[in-house]
Amino acid sequence: LLSRGLGDVYKRQDFVFLLKNTAENVLPKQHIPSPGKMLMRILRETEAGCLKSVYPDLNILLDDLAVAYKKLLEGLYEAGCRYVQFEGVKSMLTDEAARLNNRVLRERPEGLFVAFHAATDMLIRLHGADAYFLNYDCGICDRSRLLWFVHEREAVFGFVLSYYPDEEELDELQAKMEEVLLSLIHISEPTRQEAIS
Repeated sequence: LLSRGLGDVYKRQDFVFLLKNTAENVLPKQHIPSPGKMLMRILRETEAGCLKSVYPDLNILLDDLAVAYKKLLEGLYEAGCRYVQFEGVKSMLTDEAARLNNRVLRERPEGLFVAFHAATDMLIRLHGADAYFLNYDCGICDRSRLLWFVHEREAVFGFVLSYYPDEEELDELQAKMEEVLLSLIHISEPTRQEAIS
């Protein structure tokens, strides 16, 4: 059921079109809602009685979603996709969502690079993503956890929205980047002192 629905939204031919219109030295990226975000959307937007009639046990829904994402990623890989970014920034964090995200990461095609853009609480619970995208100024982000995350794992900070900032915003952007760099230096100093002693 779900695998058909996901296939309808993210058709292989859409990616094939993108691939044909991308320069050879550019790696095209496919953006997809994260499995956990899809789960939360289904639970939030589907009437409870209707959902129970199809999925009397939440684990059945989780299995169905995992199979659907596996088929989707395999189809994209066969079409030539080598870079997928899962979007899960505004999704709720639950144990089930984290478990589903990790299962999909484990079962993805070998050689498929997967980046994850999500809240820090979710990113900390992920295992196996190749890259992490962090929002520095999302309003609910715990900056100390973001800085810890960057220190422990390879990650990219999101300072700029999808549009290019106005010229007067560039000073503010530079200040944010300097704040992160200084914080990372302070985090690293105890490690350096331990190495010296």
